[in-house]
Amino acid sequence: MATACLIAAATAAPTPANAQDAVGPAAPSRTGAAGLYGMSTTDVGAVRSLRVALYGDLSRASDFLVLGDVNTQARAELAAGFTWRRHVELFGAVRAGWNRNEQAATPSTGAATSTIGSGGFAVGAKLVTAPRHGLTGGGELAAGLPFAAGSWPGSGVAWVTALGALDLAALTRLPLRAHLSVGYIADGSRTQIDFTGQPASARQIAMFARGMDASRLRFAFGLDAPLEDRTGRLGLHPFAEYHAEIAISGEDPALSDQSPYNPDRHWLTFGLRARATARVTAMVGGNVTLRQVGIPFGPPLPPWSVFAGAVVPLQF
Repeated sequence: MATACLIAAATAAPTPANAQDAVGPAAPSRTGAAGLYGMSTTDVGAVRSLRVALYGDLSRASDFLVLGDVNTQARAELAAGFTWRRHVELFGAVRAGWNRNEQAATPSTGAATSTIGSGGFAVGAKLVTAPRHGLTGGGELAAGLPFAAGSWPGSGVAWVTALGALDLAALTRLPLRAHLSVGYIADGSRTQIDFTGQPASARQIAMFARGMDASRLRFAFGLDAPLEDRTGRLGLHPFAEYHAEIAISGEDPALSDQSPYNPDRHWLTFGLRARATARVTAMVGGNVTLRQVGIPFGPPLPPWSVFAGAVVPLQF
């Protein structure tokens, strides 16, 4: 229903004056900032252009959070970015999630099922430099809160990220861009719930379902190929991302006896944007986990997940 509303709004809206900026490289990432899917880039889009995206992802894993469990998670984000000035973007996103963990009966315990909903929102701003010899730099600052208002403001998050990009098309005929981001996120989401007296298994399930993480350093490297002008009606735009995060706020004392014990996580993202209609861009892709973070330092990533979405550009 939400996707249909986006498409209907795009059909009724005027075509952006700079369609390449709005439908091509500049599309919202999951946070709303123009980028790929999981990472922001130095893109900002055409002045007074608004980009709205609806994304959804799904994962399913066995023996994941608790031995013998089957965990299913579905999440959705409504993200938007607005180019206020030539090199300034304002962005935001609202997210909602649903997690179901099913544990089979054992000789000592009965079967158990837990279902947890979660959500939150974030807003931020990005400032970038003008391209020079194919190079662009910039930075962004953002903050977010969970919908669990009783835990505000300590359970919020805030992040600062330095951005860089190299457009090889400006130097050669190769339609390829490289992106780099380095940042820090101060994450207080562990304080959402008081787990006193609860078993480690309940804590691990809730931390994953609600995204209760530690403060951490974040690094990402991305490649994308803007092929909209070379692929006709399809308007193809493939991309890939590598992500690494390192927890720096220390271990959770209640989980210090759990393993693995490393403070870092790594994963890959692959995606493809394509022109669904003259005004709507579709996106599909997936994530693959390379290395899990140790349980005492944060929730694990699912071994794999798939995502899809639609992007609608509007011009004012």
